[in-house]
Amino acid sequence: VKKLDNVYLTADAAKAAPEGSSPIILSQVVKPVAGQIKEGAKEAALAFTGKEEYKFGDISKEAATRAKAAVATLLGQEEYQFGDVTKAAVNKAMDKIADFTGKEEYKFGDITKTLLRKTLDYLEKDD
Repeated sequence: VKKLDNVYLTADAAKAAPEGSSPIILSQVVKPVAGQIKEGAKEAALAFTGKEEYKFGDISKEAATRAKAAVATLLGQEEYQFGDVTKAAVNKAMDKIADFTGKEEYKFGDITKTLLRKTLDYLEKDD
């Protein structure tokens, strides 16, 4: 296509083309390409979900299943439950607090007291 004067969206629109011209009808050009894209997308969806037939929502469900499995693996669990990531983060933070304070169980003020104690110890060594 060198010029767009001869390109029409539909066959009805192409009826207005000048006599003797060879109009290009986009709907006819795009139709086979759209069919190939649709078929390719269908095949990709079936391959991703492992199903023989696609139903609306299958891709989202499979993505959620895979994400949960990945998180469970990351956390060293068999299965992911809502809140597991938060629990793991809290446990990790509490472990670090225990390392810092030297106490098994955290009580309000432990971090401040430990920080002050370590600061005073450091300052006393400086003298």
